[in-house]
Amino acid sequence: MTPSQFYKQLRPENFSDSDTTSQSELPREHLAYELNQISTNQKQDEFESLSRRLAEKFVAPNLIPQVGPTGGGDGKTDFETYPVSESISSRWFIPENGWNNDEKWAFAISAKLDWKGKLKKDIKSILSTERGYTRIYFISNQKISSKKKKDAQDEFIKEFEIDVIILDGEWILEKIYSSGLIDLAVDSLNLSDTYKNKLTSLGKNDADRIKKLTEIEEKIANPKRYF
Repeated sequence: MTPSQFYKQLRPENFSDSDTTSQSELPREHLAYELNQISTNQKQDEFESLSRRLAEKFVAPNLIPQVGPTGGGDGKTDFETYPVSESISSRWFIPENGWNNDEKWAFAISAKLDWKGKLKKDIKSILSTERGYTRIYFISNQKISSKKKKDAQDEFIKEFEIDVIILDGEWILEKIYSSGLIDLAVDSLNLSDTYKNKLTSLGKNDADRIKKLTEIEEKIANPKRYF
């Protein structure tokens, strides 16, 4: 409990009783356009931030970003899982593909149109580190058909003998809109605050205060007032 919350319980009449909520209004079509323009607008870093935050929510929360030049730096990956104790991992809820603490996953992201070529290059780079990765996630801003994703995954799993999962632009959009994460997208991609609207439900006490303030201001503005 914060000091403000504590004192509000003791003297609620001295605090605002209005409720303020934020409502984001970002059309799906516009966000799809923003994702498609990542490279053109030079927002690769912002896209990496969005990808990591979504991966933390829907794939694995124990992610550590690689520090270095854009594109994974010297670590060859954009971010990866780090080992944790079983007592910690047992408290997590991972809704997709599960999580075992003896696995090590690598994540690569790309905003390139040639997503398949970039994926193959990233797989080679990641495996060259010989760090014992057991799975590679590839997050792309491109919308890739289900058939192309499956074919590419099967091809690279067979060629490199490592599990490969492709998450594309449609996956990003679906997760954002089905889970109410528009604020996260707006913040991560550094989009305009105009997509966020604050809605205020005026409380009775605040309404009375506003009414009294209005009356006082009207009296002050009246040139015929008496002191």
